[in-house]
Amino acid sequence: MWATILCVGLVGLWGCFLPWKRVLAGQGDFLSFYAGATLVNTPDLYVPSTFERAQVEIANIHMPAVLFSRPPFYAAMLKPLTMLPYRPAFLLFVVLNAAALALCLWKFVMPGDPLRVLGAASIPVLTALINGQDVLLILGVCFAAIALWRRGATLLAGLVLALCAVKFHFFLFVPLVLIFRRQWRMLAGSVIGFTAFYGIGVAVQGWSWPIGYARYLQFLTAPDRTPTPYTMPNLHGLMLAVFGNVSKVEGVIAALIALAAVYCIWKVPSFELAFALAVAAGLLINVHTYIQDCVFLMLVPAFASPESLTRRLGLILLAPPGYFLLMADGPVGSVFPAMMAVMISAPLIAQMVKTQPSADVIASTSR
Repeated sequence: MWATILCVGLVGLWGCFLPWKRVLAGQGDFLSFYAGATLVNTPDLYVPSTFERAQVEIANIHMPAVLFSRPPFYAAMLKPLTMLPYRPAFLLFVVLNAAALALCLWKFVMPGDPLRVLGAASIPVLTALINGQDVLLILGVCFAAIALWRRGATLLAGLVLALCAVKFHFFLFVPLVLIFRRQWRMLAGSVIGFTAFYGIGVAVQGWSWPIGYARYLQFLTAPDRTPTPYTMPNLHGLMLAVFGNVSKVEGVIAALIALAAVYCIWKVPSFELAFALAVAAGLLINVHTYIQDCVFLMLVPAFASPESLTRRLGLILLAPPGYFLLMADGPVGSVFPAMMAVMISAPLIAQMVKTQPSADVIASTSR
């Protein structure tokens, strides 16, 4: 009871510092989605100057860090939203995301589970909703794919999972999970879905869209397009907060973490937990991860065993205090991504501890 009150209170405190005038005007990430849907099927989808003019026309604001960073098929999928004026479209999008979260918590989390509280009274969720982000919809896609997998509809599960290509950079390890677990039909469904989405991209932006898109993503890494990177809940944020800009060292550490994550994913016996940890590893080593993206951490406690260290760490990472630490300038904020790394490796650590002979056994065998 008191823990629930504390969580709700801390989320409310976080809300007190939000720019509500800008939020209520819909001046957030949804502006990039709406503008992208407006410009799809034109040569200007990935042209920053044209996109910024579209921002002003739509919402009467120029937000240099809010550009359309998704593949073109997603802009085509969002096109029906442009049939509505901007503000109603924004409200509808927020409602759809909130409904996706509510459905996930209702279908996958048992009553009385702390995850229900930490999922609802959540700083990442609040941040996602007020910014008009789409991460809760993609979280719903993840849960839907697992639900279909449980029912044996593996090909359809793969087709649904292909929708995660919207934020493909967080799901780079997921194909390895499918390969390690020999989920060939699910992998085939994902390939079919991804191929279809690639075809939609060709239809709306031409055959050369991947080249232009790659150049555009490189442009988006400029400092003025990535606000407050030291607050990112990932390795990049940790390195910036503690050591500053040491990109080569960061690259080496990211490669080592990636190898360790692959090994952990391979060794974890549960397919569902391996999937959740693969997504968490993608969050950790990606260079563009923000607080709202931490909604994907709900997958870990949802699929981890009830009393495991992995689940406990997942719940701690969803709790509000960690996000206040992230906003602190300096090494304090590095605690969060460091704990993410421990959570990803926790199943392997637990297996090693179980197989380690106890002191009593060693003593008895030495007599």
